[in-house]
Amino acid sequence: MNRKRYIFLVSILFASFLGSCNSSNQKKNDSDTTKTADITDTSKSNPCDKTQLLQVQKVPVYRYNNADVVYFETGMKIDADGSPHAYNPKNTGLDDIKNAGKNGNWWGIATNNDKADGVPVIQSDTDAAPGYYVSTTSLIDKTKNFKDPKRYVDAEKIPYFVLPPEIMNADDIIIGDIALIYNRKYDSLSFAIFADIGPIDKIGEGSVALANQLHIGSDAKSGGTDKGVIYLIFPHSGNRKPKTISEINDIGTRLFKNWGGMERFRKCFLE
Repeated sequence: MNRKRYIFLVSILFASFLGSCNSSNQKKNDSDTTKTADITDTSKSNPCDKTQLLQVQKVPVYRYNNADVVYFETGMKIDADGSPHAYNPKNTGLDDIKNAGKNGNWWGIATNNDKADGVPVIQSDTDAAPGYYVSTTSLIDKTKNFKDPKRYVDAEKIPYFVLPPEIMNADDIIIGDIALIYNRKYDSLSFAIFADIGPIDKIGEGSVALANQLHIGSDAKSGGTDKGVIYLIFPHSGNRKPKTISEINDIGTRLFKNWGGMERFRKCFLE
């Protein structure tokens, strides 16, 4: 993971936000899309025209009428799933074990039979966190065994966001899609990948790494924020595969620029 490059890319966007709307060109990577990730720039013609798709927990979810982009604004709860340190038998991990399930019904922990009623898998001495459970995410690396912690997206390292099934169904958003997430309080932003599917009727959640980038308290047990977080999602921008921070930023920067960049973002959200 190239954190210096990540910080550099975010700095470019902040520079644009503060006064310059000229974005640097990014290398196009069509192999990372399932349909088409390019968005026609309609920022000069009704840039904020939108239609409400649905409402989740009283939070309206919109789609732009002139671009296949979905957004909503709410708070952010913190998700530690996928981190090797998320859960352990003593319940001293990053998150409370109740958020991973219970005996006979595990949904956030890998089990010995890869089913909800199995016995939780405990990391070995060769894994990142021996003695901890193997925490799972919806987005997986299919080349790795289901008992391998590296199969899942690490919440401590990768900025990712969580969506309920309703939003996926409303606009054909797929696991692995890319988004720009913005925190009003600190004028901070980050690109992120859709890596975990949350429960029905729950909206607004991001990984520990995403919260850190947005200057939001990242403790999965006590952190998060109740408001001021904008989720700008680019449907069909992923390919159901995990990505590095560099890949997430390359795709996100290109799509955000094609959508209209900070100039359009400012008109629709900040003016």
